[in-house]
Amino acid sequence: MGVAGQNTAGASVGFGFNPTTACTGTYAAGTMANGTYSVGTMGWVTSLGGSGTFVITACTNDRVAGTFEFVAEPNTPTGATGSVSVTSGVFDVPRSNQ
Repeated sequence: MGVAGQNTAGASVGFGFNPTTACTGTYAAGTMANGTYSVGTMGWVTSLGGSGTFVITACTNDRVAGTFEFVAEPNTPTGATGSVSVTSGVFDVPRSNQ
């Protein structure tokens, strides 16, 4: 399952997670979830040694909601450098089974 968004300045944040049977719960980056942050063509990801937590508080047939925070490491082929911290993330989005 994935969630993504973009601001008007062109920065985007997203994450994907592999829900358990219950769907709600806490997912750690690198084991059951991965976070991404990008600006233009540069990208940072948790799968390259980053860390973080994704908490799914509601998961129904119609919506998914929760919070997230993570530290992503640069995907160097994209030109990204240094770590990026994403904090205080909140989402409540319609669920699509596509």
